[in-house]
Amino acid sequence: MPIPYDALKRRAAANRQRRCSTPGCTNHRNWTYSRCRACVQKVRRNGTATAQYTHDSKIQPYREHAGTILDQFAETPQVEAALTAMELFLTEPETFAAQAGASNLRTQRFPRNTWSVVGHHVRRVVADGLTAREAVDRIAGVWLYSHAHPRSLPDDAALTHVLAETIFNSRPYRKRIIRGKTAKGYTTKPKRPGRPALFSLGTALRAKFGVFLSGLAKHVDIRHRQQWELGEAMRKPLDDPDAESSP
Repeated sequence: MPIPYDALKRRAAANRQRRCSTPGCTNHRNWTYSRCRACVQKVRRNGTATAQYTHDSKIQPYREHAGTILDQFAETPQVEAALTAMELFLTEPETFAAQAGASNLRTQRFPRNTWSVVGHHVRRVVADGLTAREAVDRIAGVWLYSHAHPRSLPDDAALTHVLAETIFNSRPYRKRIIRGKTAKGYTTKPKRPGRPALFSLGTALRAKFGVFLSGLAKHVDIRHRQQWELGEAMRKPLDDPDAESSP
């Protein structure tokens, strides 16, 4: 049952006297939210009030690196399983997202049309040419970026938000023409997905591909460690008795 408007006004009047719930923020709360207006906008854009906005140009090098690794191990069962799961997701997004994220979303109160919104935007990017391989490269690039820059994505909520955003923003939002009373009408952009759709899709992607992406990040760490050991070995002088002599 919806809350009466007078009750909302009384709650908002009392809420404006309280401080924002974000640590370190001294602003007053906005309307009936537990945060101020600025922190509410940060949560809608970045997933959390403490995360920084992650531009796609920052993730692009890590996406290319992930694509190189996936090309190297293209015939392994791990990569084939990830591509198969992604194809299922792009074909049946509502079913995939609901099943993959059901256990983690039981405590969340989201609108009933959340999965329909997820399916609508996934079908939009698929119709514009998004493939399973590109989708895997995108989420792998976000995961490697988060692994290398933990301060930019400081918590799970921010990572979940960016994982979903990299799928939805893989293709530009089309402009649509709404016909009015005049012959010309006017042009507007379709409504972008809100936090429920982003959080639901990101949770489903983490539940399904989290183990695979963690293994990919571990492989990158091993390669970096091997390169560091080779560099340390080359820094030793040739007459060092501790240096291993070649046959």
